[in-house]
This record gives sequence, C-alpha cells and structure tokens, in this order.
Amino acid sequence: MAGNTVVNLEPVNSSFKLGYDEVKNFGNISLTDGSIIFAQSGGDISINARELVIDDRATLITAGLGGGNAGNINLNVSESIKIVGTGLEQFEDVLNSIILSQELNPINTLQILQEGTGVFSATLGEGAAGNIAIDTSQLQLIEGGIIGSSTIETGASGSIIINATDSVEIIGSGIFSSPLIGSTGNGNFLEINTVFLTISDGGFISTSTFGQGNGNDIFINALEEIDIRRINNSGSTELTVQN
Repeated sequence: MAGNTVVNLEPVNSSFKLGYDEVKNFGNISLTDGSIIFAQSGGDISINARELVIDDRATLITAGLGGGNAGNINLNVSESIKIVGTGLEQFEDVLNSIILSQELNPINTLQILQEGTGVFSATLGEGAAGNIAIDTSQLQLIEGGIIGSSTIETGASGSIIINATDSVEIIGSGIFSSPLIGSTGNGNFLEINTVFLTISDGGFISTSTFGQGNGNDIFINALEEIDIRRINNSGSTELTVQN
C-alpha cells in the first residue's frame, strides 16, 4: 500500500482474509526468489495493488485436495502485472512435468508447480479447480511465466478470465486450462479481453485436454491487434483448442 495504511485481518469461516476498507491508494507488490502464497480447502487468494511483479520461481497456488474445491485467484491490479520466469529451458521442464507426466499425484504436483513461476489453481481430487480472474491495464508473461488451471483427477479445471484494458504479452510463456494425463475431469474456458494481444517466442494459449475429459473454448476479444509470431530459435507459438 502507498503510505502508512492499516490492513485488517478478518476471520472467514475457518480461515482469514485481508480487509482493505481503510486503504485508499494501493502500492506495488513484488513476489520473488521462490516465495509462495498457497491456499487449500477452498481458500481464495485476492491481491489488490497498483503494480504486481512475480518472478524467479515465485508462485500463487490454490489447490483442491480430496473432495474439496480449490479456491479462486483474483488479481485486481490497476497498472501492470509482470510474471517473469527463469528462462525457456526451465519453462519447458515444468510444462513437461505437469502436462506430460503419467505419474502425477497430489504431492509431486504441488512440488512441480513450485518450480515454476506464476499463478496456478489445481484440483487434485474430486473437487473443481479454482477460477482465475485478472483485471489490470497491462499483463506481461515473459521468459517462462505461467498462468494455469488444471485437474489430475475427476474434478474440472477452472476458468481463466483476463481483462487488460491496454495489452497482453505472452513471450516464451503460457496460459492454459487443461485436464492432464490420467484425469477424467473436463477443462474450462479461457477468455482474454484487451486492445493488443502479442504471443511470441514459443508462447501459447491452450485449453487442450491431455486426459479423458473434454477440453473447452478460447475466447479472445482484441480491439486493435492480435500478433502471433516466432522470433529467434524458440519453439512454435500456438493457440490451441482440443476436445
């Protein structure tokens, strides 16, 4: 928060949330160096800020274990969100471990997610993964940043809705809502509303399914331009839907 401001800790059911009633001007938040914000058993994560930076293996994670649903993730950031990974090689390693592994379980799935950099919601049982809602002006994912919602069991993955009043850039990074190998739950939709959308350097947006459940739809509303391209020797740049 900008200046000295009191943030209240308010009880909600069996957990707590931050109360921003006294806050008039939000400042900048930076999560870095492997820092983790983790909520399970239906707990939500909500962040209000002017600018938000997530880098160097920092993660926001909500998880549903057993029959419980994962909580939702809500990012309300007035100016910009930047998610910076640790490079294309680490990005590919995390994705291969998440998407292609046939030996996922609740323990190793959480361990794999913590090796990435970004925002995740996952269902590791019968409940649904949480929805991810992002409202900002500019959203950048670069060098392996990830926004993802997935299921490894019977529950459904969550929806991802991004409203960026200026631009969305996905550079060597990815956004996905996908059922993973071994799962029977369905995927959910992914929606991006912005003015300029750029996907490059092996970046991707995907609702493909890798399990037995169905994938879902991608909705993109870009008022001015959609720029999908490949630069340097990075992998293919993709926008994929698969049922």
